[in-house]
Amino acid sequence: MTNPIENIVNKSRFLGYAARVTDREEANAFIADITEKHSDALSVAHAYVLSYATKMHDGIERKGIAGLPIYSAIVRRNLKGVVVVVVREISGAMTDKRAIMGAYGKTARLALVEAIGP
Repeated sequence: MTNPIENIVNKSRFLGYAARVTDREEANAFIADITEKHSDALSVAHAYVLSYATKMHDGIERKGIAGLPIYSAIVRRNLKGVVVVVVREISGAMTDKRAIMGAYGKTARLALVEAIGP
């Protein structure tokens, strides 16, 4: 497991993890490891893109708030065989949908750069 990148937005702490994976089992194992590691987190959201499948999950966030920006970060780079998990540890004063989506998306992009490269 890679070390997470940290993104603080409006007193909310987001941690991003990314990795190359070959199949659903490997992606799901990566997600499960991080979910277990952060079992006390406010939310754990993720997305993966394989050559044959995609998946998005919003954690406890409203539908489309977390999974979609994470997925978009992967797709914008035209990557396949990648999983990204974003953990929201501390809930600050973030109530604006766009701000929350932006935080998840930025954290995903930073995690991809850290794990995969620019």
